[in-house]
Amino acid sequence: DGVVSEDRNPPNPADLYGATKVSCEYLGRQYESNFGLDFRICRLYFVYGPGKFPSRFINLYKVAFGALEGLKGLSLEKGADQKLDFTYVEDVARGVVMLYKATDLKHKIFNIATGVGNSVGKVAELAQKYTHFPVEVEIGPGRIIPRSEALDISRAMEELGYRPNYSLEEGVKLYADWLGRMLKR
Repeated sequence: DGVVSEDRNPPNPADLYGATKVSCEYLGRQYESNFGLDFRICRLYFVYGPGKFPSRFINLYKVAFGALEGLKGLSLEKGADQKLDFTYVEDVARGVVMLYKATDLKHKIFNIATGVGNSVGKVAELAQKYTHFPVEVEIGPGRIIPRSEALDISRAMEELGYRPNYSLEEGVKLYADWLGRMLKR
């Protein structure tokens, strides 16, 4: 729970997906150690935006953003109060490129996110506000799983000059417009 820094040891993923990401970090570090490969790690958190259709992702993501795709039957018994660091895809892409281009780094691991936890309920409200479709979303109160709310991005800010450019509302609106265009084709 709370905000997680890059130095939290050992990483403690909440699910299989997170465990595979940590495994890749260990593999990359071994390649760096054994073969001299310059290996850098970007830790991302709940990336959303153009390129993703909510219907193709985990239920939490589908219910939070599904209104943007015009999905029906969007409901969760609980989860509206679950806070996560929802990060717009363009901020993520820019952060990854900044890390790739950086020289003389003090660290190898960087959190690329917003640094702010927003509730799933707030995301769903914004999705309903900006959707191009008549949709209803119902999410009960509470949290789904114990999970960190946000990533500490201070290292990326200091060493890379990274700052998220998109607020949650701006990102959801852009996502809604993109999905609206894609689905009208």
